[in-house]
Amino acid sequence: MKVVDRATFLAQPRGTLFCKVRACEVSPLQIKLDSLRNDFIYRDLIELDANNSTEFADMTIAACLDKTRDELPLDWHVDMSRDGLFDADQMFAILDGDEGARLVNMLSAALGGAL
Repeated sequence: MKVVDRATFLAQPRGTLFCKVRACEVSPLQIKLDSLRNDFIYRDLIELDANNSTEFADMTIAACLDKTRDELPLDWHVDMSRDGLFDADQMFAILDGDEGARLVNMLSAALGGAL
């Protein structure tokens, strides 16, 4: 993954796979959709199907603390979020095409039982 600054990241095309990077911290993998001046729209790869933060909390509490839920529904719709943090010093790690293809191959192998 190549580490780039905010301006370079915002210039990346729609569909770029990325993580936010800080010292000792890497965010989950996300998909960049559109750039908006100094902001951007993105899509999480894994997102729970919850209508609001209360429903999200109820589901995760039931699964992890109460042990009354053994599944968490995933949201497969193309929902999007706006970053909105405007951190000029934010760094991003972006995957190139080869790294993205390797990720797809690894996921395919895992689903096929080949790992």
